[in-house]
Order: sequence, then structure tokens, then C-alpha cells
Amino acid sequence: LSVSKNSWTNNALGLEWLKHFDAHTRAQTVGAHRLLIVDGHKSHSSHEFHKHCEEEKIIVLCMPAHSSHLLQPLDVGCFSPLKRAYSDEISGLARYSSKQIKKEAFLPAFKAAFERLITKENIYAGFRGAGLVPHNPEAVILKLDVV
Repeated sequence: LSVSKNSWTNNALGLEWLKHFDAHTRAQTVGAHRLLIVDGHKSHSSHEFHKHCEEEKIIVLCMPAHSSHLLQPLDVGCFSPLKRAYSDEISGLARYSSKQIKKEAFLPAFKAAFERLITKENIYAGFRGAGLVPHNPEAVILKLDVV
């Protein structure tokens, strides 16, 4: 896709990503519209982004702020466990090294954690945990910390 000079996403990159999504999902569309669920990042709320969605019959649903850890399947089933597994890998390296862990150790540690955690089973578990498949809104509601 694309990158920015400062590594931050922006409206132009958001629009490029949307066009990539559009091109790769159009042929698989069942019905007239597609649903795109996004977080509240400003790159998903530009005029150009929404104009493209309207023209291409893409319905945009924006999740509430600070809810991706409950609602996004990969956050629920993969990324959170991956973060813990990567931390465990680095902790293991640190235990056996008297020196600071070097950048070169990042990829092998990340690869080991990734291969252990990014599995079909965990992806399915993410959709289940987010209450999407099977449809179960209670799976999310019960996790909310509300009074």
C-alpha cells in the first residue's frame, strides 16, 4: 500500500487504504452494499473518505471510542494474546542476557510469538469473543465495566 514520511496515518493514506479495501472486496459483495467497521481515527472521517464510500455503496460503521479491545475480533482473539506472548519472549531473552536486548532480537522473538498465537483457532475465538459469530451481544456486554 503506502507509507508516510513520519509513519503516522493521515487522510490521504486512509483514502488509499479505503480504495484498496474497495478493490479487494467488490467482487465478493453479496447484495448492493458492503459494511466497513472502523475505529474513530480521523483518517476514517474525512470528506473524501465518506464520499468514496457513498459512491461505492460502502456503509461505514464507526465503533465507540476505546472499544476495539472488545469489538474487533483480531484485538480480542489475537493481538492481545500476541502482545503478552511477545512480552514473554523478550522477558525470556532478558533473563539469559546481561546486556540490553538488541534490535536484531526483535524479529525472531516476534516471529516465535506470532506463529504460536496467530492461528485459525484464535481468529475464530476472536469473532466468538467479540460476539459476532455466533451472534452473541452478551459476550461483549458482560465485559463492560459499567455501574
